[in-house]
Amino acid sequence: MTVTRNSGTPIVMDANDDDGKYMMIQENNVGNEIALVGYNTTTTDFGIYGLAFPKTVSTGTYNLVQDGTYTATVSSSSDQQFVLTSGTMTVTSHSGNNIVGTFSYAGHIGASNISIGGSFNITTH
Repeated sequence: MTVTRNSGTPIVMDANDDDGKYMMIQENNVGNEIALVGYNTTTTDFGIYGLAFPKTVSTGTYNLVQDGTYTATVSSSSDQQFVLTSGTMTVTSHSGNNIVGTFSYAGHIGASNISIGGSFNITTH
């Protein structure tokens, strides 16, 4: 997964956590959900970036919401909660266990506005 925060330098997150930037794919068979959780533990654009959607997602564009079927979030070292104000996710391919797409969302943590954009190419089990 690649994430860009506030038009900054792209953060590439993979399965290797040696550089402090990594991604976990969480699959919930009971809830039919996939959650992509990207971690950037470095000081630049520190945060935990989340995106969730159904395992059975089809190609197309979906609106992201705070709490629902298609969700997005950001966590930081602040005690304040991220509030999602807008966002979309576009799935460009879902073939077998491979899902490819892009996302863009915006919101705020307290008075700090945050915009997130990125892409993913994952293989599920």
